[in-house]
Amino acid sequence: MLASLPNNLEQKMRAAFILPAIGCSVTFLIIVAHFDSKYFPGVWREIFRDGSRSELYIICALIAFWIAGLYICTGIHSVGYVQANVFFSCWAAFATSLMGLKLWRESAGLPSLFKKLANHTRMTTYNWMWAGIFSVIMLFSLLDLYVHRDSDSTLLGLSLEDVLPQTWRRLWILTGVTTSLCLCVPLTNHYLTRPQTDRRNSLRKFRVIFRQVEGLILLGLLGMYAYIITRFTGVQSPINGINNPYLSTWGTFLCIVLCFSTWLRDKKNVAWVHAEGDVIFSSITPKKLRRSSSKGTPAEE
Repeated sequence: MLASLPNNLEQKMRAAFILPAIGCSVTFLIIVAHFDSKYFPGVWREIFRDGSRSELYIICALIAFWIAGLYICTGIHSVGYVQANVFFSCWAAFATSLMGLKLWRESAGLPSLFKKLANHTRMTTYNWMWAGIFSVIMLFSLLDLYVHRDSDSTLLGLSLEDVLPQTWRRLWILTGVTTSLCLCVPLTNHYLTRPQTDRRNSLRKFRVIFRQVEGLILLGLLGMYAYIITRFTGVQSPINGINNPYLSTWGTFLCIVLCFSTWLRDKKNVAWVHAEGDVIFSSITPKKLRRSSSKGTPAEE
């Protein structure tokens, strides 16, 4: 089989065998080291103690190793494009390495980034994070497709050279807009929810307005991704099958749906609605009416 493939695909096939074998061997040796109580128990205890820098370096090396594995095993010319087991197992290995980093931070007494985002004042921040992760995957996957658009020697026999230039342009614009929004919106929300020494009314008003703008942005992204899925993920479309572009497109869409539902749930918070109403009222009501309303408040109570 390898002899009948072009040279670049043959190298990808060989690497797809070698790389997982190295990953499995390293992981097996790490597991064995945890159970060694005869030869070098003191060395292993020092390396794998809670908060150990040596263990952190090993975890970071594994993460970098599986990032390379993702390109080799799930890229456009890879075995993962035609074999779902290779595709999902490589992503599982990468996710497990990230989970190891999360556990290391917890054992070292460091705060978890995921917990921070999940407990953020703005409930949508956590969903924006996941939408951003999927959109970044989509951006790099699209780059991989675009670089090999003139190649007719893929394992699937796909011909990307038939995709029109305006189609590529639309995909680049839509993906770039999504990635930018997934970065800018949560950062703006985070800035607006920070304690401010100067409680200026204009800033409070902007915070209220931006929450409404966030909902409009999410609605726009929902419509945009409904168009992307309908237009670019069909049978004869450039994004199709079990691969990185297809799954990252659907992953971004589902995260945006969850983000919009979280935004709606946040809007139902009665205390928040009253607080926002007070801010808007004090911002747009004339001074005389504001004074009269403040005078009438004690009498009403």
